[in-house]
Amino acid sequence: MAGRIRTGVRVTAVTRDGVDVTRTIDRDEHPLLVRTIEADGTVHDLPARAVIDASGTWGRTNPLGHSGLPAPGEDGAAPYMAGPLPDVLGRDRDRFAGRHALVVGMGHSAANTLLDLAALAAAEPGTRITWAVRGASVARLYGGGDADGLPARGALGTRLKQAVASVVIELVRGFTITRFSTPDGGPSRSPAGRRTASGSWRPTSSWPPQGSAPTWTCSERSASTAAPRPRSSSRR
Repeated sequence: MAGRIRTGVRVTAVTRDGVDVTRTIDRDEHPLLVRTIEADGTVHDLPARAVIDASGTWGRTNPLGHSGLPAPGEDGAAPYMAGPLPDVLGRDRDRFAGRHALVVGMGHSAANTLLDLAALAAAEPGTRITWAVRGASVARLYGGGDADGLPARGALGTRLKQAVASVVIELVRGFTITRFSTPDGGPSRSPAGRRTASGSWRPTSSWPPQGSAPTWTCSERSASTAAPRPRSSSRR
């Protein structure tokens, strides 16, 4: 297999050899053609009988805005993004200690990040945690507790539920981000800022674009504007 493994290569397209995208007659009788580009820019077209999309989801986080689109100003806020699954209790500790962190989303990666932040808050005075979700309920993430078919998953949900009940984590429901703004002159002390994707990604290839609900973490380093949906009357 060693001679067939190529590293440092990105797939940019998959098509049918010898036919353009508008032709459908006998299209399935033509072999597939995979276009790749190497790190030095060299392009190769590789024939194939089948293609398995195992590109993964790590390198392409979902946008934070509604409807699967980036919120206005989100690209400009990129310098404040800390990356997916921050090492809250290790390498990234100083980025969150003593600051207000906002986690947006409802995946298990978000749950792990929230629990790490809760542990950090216990050791670092002034650390605040807000958890914002688009829906009205987080019961799905809490899971079945002791009755959960996967004990570790049930324990994760139980710990998270306890942290919310004890007000270590402030839960905000019905939340939608409408735009981001960053002040002139760089980072400032504001309600939420540094953003870290924590658990929802798109395939790294662009064929086809896919996605699911985003999960992000923000800490108090730049300005952002986030507005709840009108139906939520209990939160800012």
